Amino acid sequence: MAPGKTSTLNGIVNLVRSSGRVSFLNDDISRSQTHQIVRRGLALVPEGRRVFTNLTIEENLRMGAYNNLAGYARLRDRMYALFRGSRSGAIRWRAP
Repeated sequence: MAPGKTSTLNGIVNLVRSSGRVSFLNDDISRSQTHQIVRRGLALVPEGRRVFTNLTIEENLRMGAYNNLAGYARLRDRMYALFRGSRSGAIRWRAP
């Protein structure tokens, strides 16, 4: 039996009907529409779609931040801290 990761993520972004409550940043998003969830900063990029195959890891993460480009510098700094990369280091390596 599969652990249900994809089903859980699809429920969070309202791609499938779910029961219960879904919270994001302490807000109930259970009844929010998908575009409203994305505006809050939560998005799903399904693996294996090969949409942006030529982008670096950093560029892929920046695509996820497109909705908040004004705050991108803060997000970028957090991203580097999370991935322990330097601006000229591993985070810019091309994905395999």
